[in-house]
Order: sequence, then structure tokens, then C-alpha cells
Amino acid sequence: MFGDAVRRERKELGLTLEQLGERFGRPDGKYLGEIERGFHSPTITMAKQIADALGLPLAMLVADLDK
Repeated sequence: MFGDAVRRERKELGLTLEQLGERFGRPDGKYLGEIERGFHSPTITMAKQIADALGLPLAMLVADLDK
């Protein structure tokens, strides 16, 4: 579900995986793509970096995870 939230927000911003990756130091986008598809669960630190790169508070990305 975290990956779905990341994908939704990334697409709303009109960013590619590579563009988002460049914002936090993983410019190839591969790792982000794997997170979006549910193959990896990011650490809390990585999740915060992704949220920051999206310009969102982490709480917004994880708000629906318990549903």
C-alpha cells in the first residue's frame, strides 16, 4: 500500500521514477519502481526521504496503511 501511495503522488506531480529518484539520490529509479510494485519495503528513513522528495509529510503517505 505504501508503494501505491508513492506511485499515486509521483504521478500527480508528473514525475518519472528517475526524476523522483534524482531528488533523493537514487537516479536510476529501479529501487523506487520495486517499492511501488511491492517488492521492497523501505526503511523508515528511506520512506521519509521519499516523502521529502515528493514534498509531502511522511504521515500523508502512510495514512491509509492501516486500512
